[in-house]
Amino acid sequence: MKHLRQCIRQILLTEAAKTYHDIPDKYWIGMRESNGEWARWDIMKGPKTHFAWDKVIDTGPVRGYIEIGRVFKNRYGNCLDAWMVKGSRAGEGFGPMLYDLAVEYATVAGSGLISDRGTVSNEARPVWEFYLENRNDVEKVQLDNLFDSFNNGPEDDCDQGVTSYDRSGETKPWNESALSKMYIAKSSGKIRELESIGKLAKISKPKYR
Repeated sequence: MKHLRQCIRQILLTEAAKTYHDIPDKYWIGMRESNGEWARWDIMKGPKTHFAWDKVIDTGPVRGYIEIGRVFKNRYGNCLDAWMVKGSRAGEGFGPMLYDLAVEYATVAGSGLISDRGTVSNEARPVWEFYLENRNDVEKVQLDNLFDSFNNGPEDDCDQGVTSYDRSGETKPWNESALSKMYIAKSSGKIRELESIGKLAKISKPKYR
């Protein structure tokens, strides 16, 4: 039964997932980043010059965003210096594409990407499970918990409270959860490719006097 659910999940995600080339005309992705601590990508519609740094975007069915930042070590542990998802939402199958951008960015800027340590939605959990079970182009690194259960020092210690329940309702050890891992892109270039086809633009933070 477990393998059947995994197979169905793989088929649904594979069929639903959009690529950069599926972004419709007049839509593009705006990228914001700040001080090497935070980054965000929004699917936007309209002329690129019309969007300000602090504008909230919601363009209907073709929409989505993902926001990531460095882990707060005093709250969640060292987590191998990973970056963490702080929020995400997507429509029409664009979620996996946004997550791929975030994983690549977090790999270059830090050491990889982990899920939010507080809450993970039922829509986001399948993406992490898909990374774990099917993505050979992404390296998976097991993190420890805050009790240093692996007895290997504090560098990989990370809050694992979010792993305490499974989307399917099954009970399993915390370290078997897809949310207990850090994910590292084995190659880069997706962000550059998106920019090269005119579907990405960086939104500059205003300089205040």
